[in-house]
Amino acid sequence: MVRGDRQDRLGRLLRGLGMDTAVAPPLPRSPGLDQPVAGWVRELYTQLGGVLQTPLLKPVGWDLSLRGSSGRLVVELDEEQHFTRYRLTTLAAPWAEGLPWTDDYRRFCLTREDAALLTHSSGGFWESIGSATQFGAAAPHGDLSGPGSPSWKQRALYDAMRDAVAASGGVRLARLSVHDDLGGVTLNDVLEDAAEFDDDALRDLLDRRTSGTRVAAPGAVLAETLPR
Repeated sequence: MVRGDRQDRLGRLLRGLGMDTAVAPPLPRSPGLDQPVAGWVRELYTQLGGVLQTPLLKPVGWDLSLRGSSGRLVVELDEEQHFTRYRLTTLAAPWAEGLPWTDDYRRFCLTREDAALLTHSSGGFWESIGSATQFGAAAPHGDLSGPGSPSWKQRALYDAMRDAVAASGGVRLARLSVHDDLGGVTLNDVLEDAAEFDDDALRDLLDRRTSGTRVAAPGAVLAETLPR
């Protein structure tokens, strides 16, 4: 399947559940983040081995921006390359504890990194000029000892930047994984092979994985309600 096809198909499925396309919110950029998000991101950059004093961090694009009964909702589809030891590091941050995808995503990072190695351990997926500038030179392709992959570190940090904005209440965000179960089939089975699935299973997954727009403390979340 061509890159982006799974994202497009997910968008069609969610619109079929009664959601509409919405204008996307601004992306997080550093420098330019407000506190406490700026501090959270800086700490993770250091933990991941960042080498610059003032890194220019520019995630590209939200996957899907939709509107449901509770307002605008950004949906990120996380494919195989998003579940790595570096992403696990970002999910250990105290402010990530209350995000509704954290527990499942930690498990996927621990058990599904082999899928990331199979699909994203060569070329720019492993090391790019930009990621090496931010995190230093890579180890040989597929070698996660020592310096590992700067591109994997960059991807984990950019995912965490989106998480941090959600945890601070700046955006309502839902994360769905290709590894998620939809009643006996994975979301990847549905998106790659058009496997049959229960609409309510997808609704319930999205409800469970949606962060809130107001927080009493870092990580507090509110649920999205989809039309039924």
